[in-house]
Amino acid sequence: MSTETTILDYYRRRNEIRESFPDDLLEFLQEEEPALCAEAEDCDNHIAEHKRLLKLSVAPVALLPSIVTPGWNAPRRNKFSKNWPDMENLLKLYALGLYFKEKPMSYQANHDQEELISVIETASISPKHKNGIPAQKRLENAKTYLRFGLRTLDAFFTPDYTKRQYEMHDLDCEIYDTSNEYNADKLRRSKDMALRVGRMICERYNSK
Repeated sequence: MSTETTILDYYRRRNEIRESFPDDLLEFLQEEEPALCAEAEDCDNHIAEHKRLLKLSVAPVALLPSIVTPGWNAPRRNKFSKNWPDMENLLKLYALGLYFKEKPMSYQANHDQEELISVIETASISPKHKNGIPAQKRLENAKTYLRFGLRTLDAFFTPDYTKRQYEMHDLDCEIYDTSNEYNADKLRRSKDMALRVGRMICERYNSK
């Protein structure tokens, strides 16, 4: 990359590489794709330095109230009950990534991302996962209702209006075609939650 490369260019290029080679695959490609791995590492270094300088340049700042949804750590009624606040935090983390996909995160957004990751990983602690499950891994392994919410956010943040309308229509049809009304209600709740999260994210960072 040239000396005129901006931090936005590094973000965009890193996302391009990530689309072809997710982070958990890059290390396995070092021998086959050394130049690409080096470029990804260079992007990561510039992004990390940008975040460090941003943090220094704005301290102290007035932060917005916590983005975390209360109740994520409340005791569950039973092992089958759905932890909706935890799911909403996962949707917020995903939506944050979509909103800042092609632009540098603000100090507020970085703070929110770190806070969300912390509670999301803490919420996943169990006898099997004593240190919790990485937040990104939880998103990648999303089950039915969370996955439906993630798809809703993908549609919500689609820049093309016509495409966005088609994708939202497909989601509505999927709910309508669900034979089990109990499952349909949960899909509907997931979609409504994701739309609420998407609007909140846009409003929260519009001026930050």
